[in-house]
Amino acid sequence: MAVKWILLFLLQALLWNPSINMTTISKSDLDVCVNTGDPNAIQCKKKILVTVAIPSGDGGNGEALIAEVKDPTSRDGKQVLEKSISVNIAKTDSIVKYALEYLKNVAGDLNERVIKKKKGCNTKLNDKATCGVLGDSKGNVVPGSSGFCCTCKPLKQIKHFRGMPKPGHCGISDAGYAFCLRFGQMWCVMFRIRTGTISFEITITLTDQNGNKASSRIIGFVLRLTLLAEKPDGNWQQFTRGSPRADGRLWMLVDEARVTLTGSACDKIGLSCLGYAQQPRTCDGALGMCIGEQLIDFIKEDLAALGKGRLAIHGLFRYGSYRSLVPDALQIAVSPTNSLITIEIAADNVSFRRNKSTGKIVKVEVPPFEAMSTGGTLTLTVVNDGSLEASYGVYVECSANINPLEGKRVSMIPNVPQTFLYTLITRSTDATKNSCIVTLRDSEGENCDVKEAKFSTTATVFNNGSQVGGVQIAGSKNDTFAKGLGGLGFFGKIGAGIKGIAKGAFNVVTSPFRKMFGLFNNLLGKCDNCPGAFDIGCFIAHFCVKKILFFVGGIVAAALGKVPS
Repeated sequence: MAVKWILLFLLQALLWNPSINMTTISKSDLDVCVNTGDPNAIQCKKKILVTVAIPSGDGGNGEALIAEVKDPTSRDGKQVLEKSISVNIAKTDSIVKYALEYLKNVAGDLNERVIKKKKGCNTKLNDKATCGVLGDSKGNVVPGSSGFCCTCKPLKQIKHFRGMPKPGHCGISDAGYAFCLRFGQMWCVMFRIRTGTISFEITITLTDQNGNKASSRIIGFVLRLTLLAEKPDGNWQQFTRGSPRADGRLWMLVDEARVTLTGSACDKIGLSCLGYAQQPRTCDGALGMCIGEQLIDFIKEDLAALGKGRLAIHGLFRYGSYRSLVPDALQIAVSPTNSLITIEIAADNVSFRRNKSTGKIVKVEVPPFEAMSTGGTLTLTVVNDGSLEASYGVYVECSANINPLEGKRVSMIPNVPQTFLYTLITRSTDATKNSCIVTLRDSEGENCDVKEAKFSTTATVFNNGSQVGGVQIAGSKNDTFAKGLGGLGFFGKIGAGIKGIAKGAFNVVTSPFRKMFGLFNNLLGKCDNCPGAFDIGCFIAHFCVKKILFFVGGIVAAALGKVPS
């Protein structure tokens, strides 16, 4: 619980900032010296250090620092100000960029289909299955796609039967009910949210008294975030609409506890046909049991909340503006954050010394890897080839398809190589050509060496995991989600046509008889009000003639069986 509150507090402290102007934090004087190894050649410069706080979205035109450079000569014991330099600082909006790891595709909604048969039903994984069977993209039969069966026993009183409104509804029938799991039309892509960073750009522009300008851009990644928004404890899954894509994309955030990656758990996103068929309660459970808590339910929950003027519960629009520069990347705009900028200007006071040494990049390489997977690996080896132990900056800037990487400050002793590993996460599921530029800088920020690594990523291999299927390849055609004989190609179409003609002819022939049976049912009373097989009082009260006849016939048959021959 302590972790939850600490993380929540940090997030709020970082994102909430009422300041909207550049603010001066401190000002001090010092000498900055460079040691190149020769004790007689230490070079020092007098500096003034000014530290300012820059909020996000500051265009840099409203405020400026004016640095007055002094003339080294003196007149009457006083130093004369000769010229000034204007320093303008601009900062873009802060964006949280999250790395995503592709897991699998999942069905957004599940449907339970019930098929009634006069004499039992079949759950074997073949073309005789009452539910039919589903096939994957390779034509293999999906385990559990034939569902499960529940059969009424003649004259058997039961307390509850799946999907039946009243107890004892079997009556004297021997009917079978097949229960089938079928997937809807909406499929979603599921990602695991990985570490995020707040990124921004700062541009510093120097202008002298003659109007000459020089500028430098700083790309910052100052904060590592492992969680999104208000619920920092637990793991999170990210969903985006995968199919049909024409409907646009809806990002949703769902706790990993609501997801089954194996497909075996009821009432969780990712339930498979096998998990449905092997649920703990089959025939004595309620209709729809095991297929709840799906993405479509969360969408409806969000729509209901929005309709009442409340915040969405699962949709990412709950957290404000979010955007993606590429289809499968997640970026969220956050409230203003301050950045501290230190500027050095000529002056005198405190002395500070740091070592400076040369260095080079020995190796940088990236093997090919699958997009949106657990990631590729960039291997980098650098070495201090100078004479002094010194600190260096290592920076990796990759193409737009790769999530940004943080720079490193490292200390190296001479002639001892150091190797660093960086995890590369793509921001697209496509196969792409990419590159990363590695820069090694010395303690003064000057480039020691620059090298580029080019590599490729293969397209993400999408899979439906344990929810594989969706194409009816055999079995009953009573199932609304069945695809007929389409799996048999041309002959399947011929068979479907013949079946349609035969069905039409059968309806023409049997229509008068069905009307006559309907008339008899009306004349023989309302038997639906009497589900029991032996409730003679109910039969008489509702004038249920056919059940009275069955009841009397059963007694007569039993009596005749006891008469001696």
